[in-house]
Amino acid sequence: MARGHASMNWFATYGWALLLILIAVGALIHFGVFDVRGLSSHCRFDAAFYCRDYVLTGSSLSFLLSNALTDDLAEVTITVTTADGSCNQTIPVGKVPRNAMVGPYVFCAGTQFPETAQGILLVTYRVEDQTLVHRARGEFVLHRKG
Repeated sequence: MARGHASMNWFATYGWALLLILIAVGALIHFGVFDVRGLSSHCRFDAAFYCRDYVLTGSSLSFLLSNALTDDLAEVTITVTTADGSCNQTIPVGKVPRNAMVGPYVFCAGTQFPETAQGILLVTYRVEDQTLVHRARGEFVLHRKG
């Protein structure tokens, strides 16, 4: 019986301090003091496209995208622009069927990239049999492989 009482006494004494420490660390992460988002590579798009695969090597950026729409697309172009300005390239893709993968496309081959590259993917497209041009914007942060 004394062991159970000792455990409850310990939690009553120190449990509130552990809870406060966890709340403080959570608040620091929430307000951006610790940047946990930059720990891994990611590529995020709005609803029109999906990043299937993405790689940063020492000398190129590669993206494999997927058409997340249920429509066939025409006049598709993909533009990659890095935040540091080391890469700004547009590749015309043409037609992309519904739910199809686009790529993989290699951008800025021969460019010496730092350990981490971040920037914007801009896909312009037109739904087939329509005249309105749409834009889908994505963001990426890639860490070098190889």
